[in-house]
Amino acid sequence: MLLHPAIEGEVDVPPSDPGEGQCWLVGGEPSGIFAGHPHGLAGFVGGTWVFAAPVEGMRLYHRAARHFLVYSDGWRQVAAPDLPGGGAIVDQEARGTIATLIQALRDAGIFPAE
Repeated sequence: MLLHPAIEGEVDVPPSDPGEGQCWLVGGEPSGIFAGHPHGLAGFVGGTWVFAAPVEGMRLYHRAARHFLVYSDGWRQVAAPDLPGGGAIVDQEARGTIATLIQALRDAGIFPAE
């Protein structure tokens, strides 16, 4: 669970039918077996839930949203910069290149998908 941390999503209650090895980010108002583990990781291993508390600098891949989260006094995602706009026609090629770069960073999971 911690070797290659990737979460399926964020939930406050355990999924009804978790898959073996799945990992979830526990939400801010957990209940049931997740109670007492807000903002932690919950992994389903060997038919039971195991928990890990986040530490500064921990990085997770959010499978559903296709982006990374980093723990720094709370879970954070990097915000994608706005696409360039305006300017003269000579700027079109530069804007196109920047847009391509931003999309590549989204595809790599650095920025969240739109």
